[in-house]
Amino acid sequence: MEEHVRVSGERLKALRIERNLTLEVLAEMAGLGVSTLSQYENGEREVKTVNLLKIMKFFDVSADYLLGVSDMRKCTK
Repeated sequence: MEEHVRVSGERLKALRIERNLTLEVLAEMAGLGVSTLSQYENGEREVKTVNLLKIMKFFDVSADYLLGVSDMRKCTK
């Protein structure tokens, strides 16, 4: 069974806008559906773990940041 989590839609949208990306462009680059990303941004859908990893890698941010647990974009080592 796949796990699902709720990301901070506001943070996801802010990251997308910072890079001047439309939902369509981000969806293509991250390998996700446009409607899926829109639902994530609007808090209407939980994110599959595999998709969370795609988004983390694409934006180079931590899971904690996307989940709203931390204000630090990257984990410190």
